[in-house]
Amino acid sequence: NSFLELEKREYGDGLAKFEPNDINKAMAPDFTLLSENKQKRLAELQRLFIDTEKGSSDEASILDDANQIFDALIQHDTER
Repeated sequence: NSFLELEKREYGDGLAKFEPNDINKAMAPDFTLLSENKQKRLAELQRLFIDTEKGSSDEASILDDANQIFDALIQHDTER
C-alpha cells in the first residue's frame, strides 16, 4: 500500500477517488529516516525510471527496488 492509498475512497466498478480533504489527511514519507545511501539510491532509481521505456521489464524492476525502500519506510512510520 502507498501512503495515499490509505485515504482513497472506492466507488462502483472499483473506481478509486480522492476527495479534496483526503490528500490533507494522507501520510507523507519522512525521508530523513532513510540512510544517506538509501536516499541516494532512490534518486538514482528516479533517474533510471525517467530514462526507461514505459512498460518495460526494466521499469518494473526499478519500481520493485524503490518499493522495497518505501515499504521499509512505511513500516517504520506505522510502528510509531
